Amino acid sequence: IGRSGGGAFVLGGYSQGAMVTSEVAFRSDTPLRALVLLSGTMVDEASWERNFSRRRGLPVFIAHGRADTILPFAVADRFRLKLEAAGVGKEIIRNEPGIGYRLTAHRQEG
Repeated sequence: IGRSGGGAFVLGGYSQGAMVTSEVAFRSDTPLRALVLLSGTMVDEASWERNFSRRRGLPVFIAHGRADTILPFAVADRFRLKLEAAGVGKEIIRNEPGIGYRLTAHRQEG
């Protein structure tokens, strides 16, 4: 990952982007300030879990809709619990009831 200035940065993504974000975080030594994971899921769970200790204290924001039928909320919540157990930062999980696989809680009529 190229960047100017050489410092750590916040890395995040939505859906597959969240999975790539997790892959970078837990399979590389790229300096990171925080992670933002929106509607993602675990892909390489065993490998990521082996590397959680390298990211101890890293802030993580996780947002996932409880009504998501594409990438189930339960998997995101299990990911959060594993991160907490490993001491990986401050996790926040926003679980919107009735919200599925999308970025906003805005509901369209009709």
